[in-house]
Amino acid sequence: MDTLPQYELEEIRLVDSLPDNMNYGGLYTRLDTPSIITKKGDKPVNDAELLKTFFLSQADLLKELKLVESLNLPECYIAAGYVRNRIWDMLHGYEMSDLNDIDVVYYNVEDITEATDILIENRLIEVTGNEKWSVKNQARMHLRNNNAPYQSTSHALSYWTETATAVGVRWRNNEIEICSPYGLDDLFQMHVRRCPLFEDVHFFRERVHAKKWLERWPLLKMIET
Repeated sequence: MDTLPQYELEEIRLVDSLPDNMNYGGLYTRLDTPSIITKKGDKPVNDAELLKTFFLSQADLLKELKLVESLNLPECYIAAGYVRNRIWDMLHGYEMSDLNDIDVVYYNVEDITEATDILIENRLIEVTGNEKWSVKNQARMHLRNNNAPYQSTSHALSYWTETATAVGVRWRNNEIEICSPYGLDDLFQMHVRRCPLFEDVHFFRERVHAKKWLERWPLLKMIET
């Protein structure tokens, strides 16, 4: 309650009830417990419910999910930093940070040409005016990664570098759906853990170091396995 730190804080005050217009809707973190709860009450929500509630509370993100759904691509999700960064920002109390890429992943064995991905990217860029879209058909990505053919989008994500990165979301049947081959524990516990199927330990360590995740999100914990 003393001098404000050099963060995005306007004031510190005690209140009897939570204020309106919170950054992430009705989601907040209790300081006396590690649980995430909602503005509606003190009942903790599970990770899947929290993830869905977060994206439903963000009009811009929901608009992007619905746009990608309109492409009618099979097993299609927006994944990687689109989910990971936003959740880690939320858990740290940060505003949503800018992304380097918006990673759209799908699975179509009938057309694995890179040219098709580029056409889809260009369509998304044209509609949104955002040049950060990156579209990758996971039915061909095994060739770049020197793996056996992937059998689905979820299977492909299981070969990604970190468990918290191997999470995708999509809008389907008027609700948020999640693709997470390793679950959501590491994402919400803020664990930076190598995926079991990604065997290059050196690359994993160098990637985390180069991205400076531990400095950007100081509550993260590196898990060496």
